[in-house]
Amino acid sequence: IGFRGVGDEGSSYTLQPEWAPDSQSIVITATTSFQESAHSQPVMGLFQVNLAGGEPRRLTPPDANYTNPSFSPDGSRLAFLSNGTVDKVYYAMDRLAVANWPWDGRIQGLTSSFDRSVGGFAFAADSRSLFFTAEEAGYIRIWTLPTSGGEPQLVSRKSTGVWQSIRIPAKAPGTQLFGLWEAANRPGEVFRLDPSANAPVRLTSFNAGAAAKLDWEPLREFWFTNKLGRPIHSFLALPPGFTETA
Repeated sequence: IGFRGVGDEGSSYTLQPEWAPDSQSIVITATTSFQESAHSQPVMGLFQVNLAGGEPRRLTPPDANYTNPSFSPDGSRLAFLSNGTVDKVYYAMDRLAVANWPWDGRIQGLTSSFDRSVGGFAFAADSRSLFFTAEEAGYIRIWTLPTSGGEPQLVSRKSTGVWQSIRIPAKAPGTQLFGLWEAANRPGEVFRLDPSANAPVRLTSFNAGAAAKLDWEPLREFWFTNKLGRPIHSFLALPPGFTETA
């Protein structure tokens, strides 16, 4: 049975290759059961492929989906996402997990009790912590936690917008986060964020001039309680030229 990479909305596939620290192998995301995709979700897993050749070695068990492998700067840990959407589970959040490298089969879940699905993630330069994105009430914020486990702590306190594609250079002085930030009335630009200062700095202005010419009101956010007593979060988009008295 051949290998197939993880898909993006069914249109393209990638093996998400990551070089192992010794540069003698790569870790990929793949499935050996793509023939089941017509009636069920194939189970994705992490495999090690030696550059010298030979059969790929399956690292993760087939009990869940494992994707997005990433090595720590010091080469001692492999981080990845896990998702339990197999068999009759139709929705499960993406969880952040780590394992020792070289691989010994022990997987440590880091966000098992975190009630949000993890998006992107990146190791800190010292390999002792991870930063990740997760949605919260319509926004995507940045969180951090130790690679040894612990309670996720909110890093980005910007009140609006979403963070995406976060990266951390391994040789920068201190921990410097880089990523795309955008809002409903602000096109995406590259920002730098110092987690200790929580002061995002915009580095690009590709769309700032064009956006400034638009009558683009920010979304209005509000909550209400439904008939079941549950809080419902909502946004209101205002049209161009809107005034309170119109």
